[in-house]
Amino acid sequence: MTNPQTEPATPECDHVSAGVGPVGRRLARRSLLAAVPAAVAAPLVGCTNRASGDASPGSPVALTYGIWDAAFKPGLEKVIAEFNKVEPDITVDVQPITGDEYWTKMQAAATAGTAPDVFWMNEPHFLEYAIHDQLTPLSELIEADGVDVSKFPPGLIEAYQVDGEQYALPWITAMVGLWYNKSLFDRHRVGYPDDSWTWDSVRDAAAELTDKGSGVYGIAAAMSNQLNYYNTILQAGGFIISDDLKQSGFGEPEGVEGIQFWVDFIENGTSPTHQQMTDTDPSQLFQSGKLGMFYGGSWDAGTFSEVDAIADTVAVAELPRGKQRGTTVQGASNVIYAKSAHPGEAWKLVKFLESEQAQTIQAETGIVLPAYAGTQEPWVQSVPEYDLGNLVDQLEYASPYPHSQNTAAWQTEQTKCLTPAWTLKEDVGTACRKLADAMNAVLAEEK
Repeated sequence: MTNPQTEPATPECDHVSAGVGPVGRRLARRSLLAAVPAAVAAPLVGCTNRASGDASPGSPVALTYGIWDAAFKPGLEKVIAEFNKVEPDITVDVQPITGDEYWTKMQAAATAGTAPDVFWMNEPHFLEYAIHDQLTPLSELIEADGVDVSKFPPGLIEAYQVDGEQYALPWITAMVGLWYNKSLFDRHRVGYPDDSWTWDSVRDAAAELTDKGSGVYGIAAAMSNQLNYYNTILQAGGFIISDDLKQSGFGEPEGVEGIQFWVDFIENGTSPTHQQMTDTDPSQLFQSGKLGMFYGGSWDAGTFSEVDAIADTVAVAELPRGKQRGTTVQGASNVIYAKSAHPGEAWKLVKFLESEQAQTIQAETGIVLPAYAGTQEPWVQSVPEYDLGNLVDQLEYASPYPHSQNTAAWQTEQTKCLTPAWTLKEDVGTACRKLADAMNAVLAEEK
């Protein structure tokens, strides 16, 4: 899946957060052989008046569904085939939009009144749409139809609320874990990561695994927010943005500590330099066997499974703890366009997409981690040797991906202010204080 993001200096995020990379052929071959579950979801109950459609009973209705990754279309067509067994008069046209163009085209369409009836949303862009009344409120529909939101990660439910009103329901999740190359660990006689690992464990292993003569580094300390420093700031006990969306956490001691964790690897030579990681993406370095460890996403499972050099020698562990455990959770959620001509039918589609049946079908394609509790196991078993269950376990303590009304503006400040620290031209404390000031200025201008 490609989940377009707003972090210009971190190309690896353009894969989920951007979220995710290409679907592995080997993974797809395994998972697509899985049968569609025989269990049938509970019958859909009627919609409330608030979301009633214009069509009379039995009249055909055509809905459009906007997504940002064509790799999902085959799986979604299976889901829609099941949906049509319950709602035969509603057709659904799945419309993939190239990841790099998704938000540009979607915002233009939403402003012009021509956006798809249902489309994918992510956290960094959510408030921009919600505050401009471009999304249909869902709370009354959820309550009236008894949709059990406890089946989804709390962080993903909370991320799509404004003043207690729910505007989206999670479809997929994106988690970050500690990927490692077992062959390199074996060669250097280093024990594999497990849930007892701390920051010190990572530091020690990185030093043992680094072999500059062979061009191998222990870890990649990329300047990536989603993959790296958002997680370590949380693990240090800090925050990226305050709950009231008015204050940056980068200037706090915990924010500085979470950034310093990564810069230290570059400074002591156990990570490639910032320029090296700009020239060659850390994911590519890991795939070529040049990294012992890599903080990567759940979306990488498919990619790694098709790379012969590492396909049979990698696995993933939970993120090591600092003062505490911490990570962010992101993904794609389904929203209904506020100007949809068929809001009732659109709600029926969203409700089915959020069902256990639909999310199990998705899980069995092996493409990415579903959001509905209990449906992750087929995805975990798609590549059982990778220990993907460790990523699922992190959902218990994951925090929502940090965002505000104008996330892109202060993420641009992150890139500008943190680059001198990553290139070792400025100390981390100074860089973080500059970033906090710049980010606070952006937040002060938000409504």
